[in-house]
Amino acid sequence: MKKYLILGMLVASIQAVAVEYSVNVGLDPYRDTTVSKTSESADIGLSLGGEVTTVKDAWVYGLGAELRTETNHEDTYGDYYSHPIYGVVKYNFDNFYVLGRLGRAVNTNRDVTEKSGNYAGLGLGKSFGNIDAEMIYSSTEIRNNDNDLNLTSTPALFNDGSFETFSVKVAYVFGRTIDTTGPEVSLISQVEGDKVTWTYGVTERKAKITETYLNGKAVPVEADGTFSAEGLPTGRYALEVVAVDKKGNITRKTEPVILVDKNSEITEKELKEFVAGERSLPIIVGYEVNVTELTDVQKKRLQDGVYVLDGLKGTLSVVGYTDDTGTDELNLMLSKERAQTVAEMVKKVVKNPDDIKIVTVGRGETNFKVPNDSDANRKLNRRIEFEFKSDSGEVIKSEEFTK
Repeated sequence: MKKYLILGMLVASIQAVAVEYSVNVGLDPYRDTTVSKTSESADIGLSLGGEVTTVKDAWVYGLGAELRTETNHEDTYGDYYSHPIYGVVKYNFDNFYVLGRLGRAVNTNRDVTEKSGNYAGLGLGKSFGNIDAEMIYSSTEIRNNDNDLNLTSTPALFNDGSFETFSVKVAYVFGRTIDTTGPEVSLISQVEGDKVTWTYGVTERKAKITETYLNGKAVPVEADGTFSAEGLPTGRYALEVVAVDKKGNITRKTEPVILVDKNSEITEKELKEFVAGERSLPIIVGYEVNVTELTDVQKKRLQDGVYVLDGLKGTLSVVGYTDDTGTDELNLMLSKERAQTVAEMVKKVVKNPDDIKIVTVGRGETNFKVPNDSDANRKLNRRIEFEFKSDSGEVIKSEEFTK
């Protein structure tokens, strides 16, 4: 009963939450049987097996079993089958892993019936997506009821004799989730005179920076992984880096960079956005009825808000809305004209107009922000909102609406 304790413990640990199922085929180029210090090689053999495993961080553990073809000896020990049932534990190092097996094997002989024997194996494996390749050395205890075979005691786990194999296996794994998440990258800036040097840190995964861009212009990466720029005027920049880990997963990250003189002033809003890494575009509200031109206050709000587009490449959507007064046709036309007017001004005030593709949209009397139950509320619903999508995938929307 004690011999089956390890299998029982593994069954209890897996419970009903196994997440991977694999089927493997194997070739045994080496098979050898040793009894009473006498060894006899056998023919090459084949195997077919399966495993049910669960994954926790770098550990994989579960149960497995194999069916092996007959082991053919030339003379001394006859021919027999050995079919292991085992618990397996694997530990992953990036794409390769080490494994251990421990269990029992059912051994049958053509002439006599043998008892089951202990089984153990050690090996190395490598994963290729859903395909695993493994090399395993295993040993199975031979225990026999027939005294004619004169099986005598040998040390350690295998008391009577042993059947040893070296196997090469290929397995297909069902239910495996392939992790394509890119590495997390953090950037550190160091300023010396008019030169800015960036170094990077990567969490959890080994990775390296392969490409860097400053306002869309490529910056070469040095051999030590740093990259730098000199003679930059004060202003706002967009720094984009591309990081690749050992598995080939890619991260593209864009960070805002603000270069200021020691005595220059930066607004509270700009500072909060820079520290938090969050940026937003303005929302333009307060149009008078049937008016498409911007007031001086609205123009200032627009000029102060579109700076977040500096150094970026992408598409800017300018979306106009109205209140519920007037006909649907008039309001749709009015919202389009307001969006077009704002788009023309954006082209004039943004620092990189050639990098920004502007699309205007009129949505008329839809998507009200507040109820149209007063003149003041209707004025708030007559508005322009923005949404910017950069070529690198960053999305910047209008700030949250507040009355």
